[in-house]
Amino acid sequence: MYKKLGIFIFLKVMIFILIYGCGPAEKNEKKTSEVKSKKANLNKLHIADKLIVYYFHTEYRCWSCNQFENLTKEVLEESFQDQVENRKLEFIPINVETDHNKHFIEDYKLITKSIILSLQKENKQLDWKNMDKIWTLVRDAEKFKSYIKEGITNYLDKVKQS
Repeated sequence: MYKKLGIFIFLKVMIFILIYGCGPAEKNEKKTSEVKSKKANLNKLHIADKLIVYYFHTEYRCWSCNQFENLTKEVLEESFQDQVENRKLEFIPINVETDHNKHFIEDYKLITKSIILSLQKENKQLDWKNMDKIWTLVRDAEKFKSYIKEGITNYLDKVKQS
């Protein structure tokens, strides 16, 4: 009886960890979307030559983590295929647990898995935005995709299309 109870408690703990273990740290979560670089006059149109959509993840990825990548790719394929083909828009998934990628945690003040939009000119970052609502929208694919599409559209307005 005690053995079955121990297994039951162990399974409940493991399920709890799988469900809630990948979520953002609510108490210490900073408003990284408020933090933006203040370079150049970003009100001018066509100041950049491309937009990079980064997906930062770890080795272990739960269902939500996989959804971030899959749904973001769907948005790019459905709405921004021309920009991807013309190299004005690029999607780059990055594992931040590898040694040469750990600097991104500090660069973007990452707390958990994140999608970052990075406005680039001549391979130098002009501005960036953390799409920090992905965790609250991931269970509604259409709302998630709409949020990502809106963010990309707003930044693409600043990318020269020639």
